[in-house]
Amino acid sequence: MTTGVTNYGVTVPTNSSTSTSTTDMSALSSNYTMFLQLLTTQLKNQDPTSPMDANQFTQQLVQYSQVEQQIKSNSTLTSIASSLSVANATQMLSYIGQTVSADGTKTTLQNGNAEWSFTLDRSAAATINVLDSSGNVVYTQSTTYGTGTNTFDWNGSMTSGGTAPDGAYTLQISAQDAAGTAAKVTQAVSGTVTGIDFSSGQPYLTVNGSKVSIWSVSAIGTTTSSGS
Repeated sequence: MTTGVTNYGVTVPTNSSTSTSTTDMSALSSNYTMFLQLLTTQLKNQDPTSPMDANQFTQQLVQYSQVEQQIKSNSTLTSIASSLSVANATQMLSYIGQTVSADGTKTTLQNGNAEWSFTLDRSAAATINVLDSSGNVVYTQSTTYGTGTNTFDWNGSMTSGGTAPDGAYTLQISAQDAAGTAAKVTQAVSGTVTGIDFSSGQPYLTVNGSKVSIWSVSAIGTTTSSGS
């Protein structure tokens, strides 16, 4: 089970791999004990004139040993991955306080909440489509927006019914003014980074209260303050 831990504006996943590995090892140990008990019972009650093949028992012992080593290897790899995730989160602390510009078409749905920002050059009736990672339209909405910066909030509800799973989604917008002329839609995000979220397994920056994939950042600057 993976949960998020927030510290200094950075949310990183915590992993329960240790408890899982302990459970696996406990189950293996129990099965191994049962195997030895069965082996001892069989040896005690075997027909002296037709002894059991020792090679079969040796092969089973080797298999148990291989499973034990695999469990230990998986536990080690999981621990390494968790350590790398924390290290990456720590390195990305340098983003906090900086201004960034990023592609605003993609964001993540998390805990039933996703938000996009976009700008219109005039008031217009807009058709909004939300696409999943495979490019399928999962939600459609038509409404009117005003000139300037607008936001679209989505709770994960799908047009076909039900709720979409957490993950990455893309927003497509087409808009026309009252005269039927296409309005210019700018889907870009620009603002100060106030946090970093690693809880979904991918790094997302918190910009203007919205999550922005770090891979969509196109420019980075430093926030400056003017003197009096």
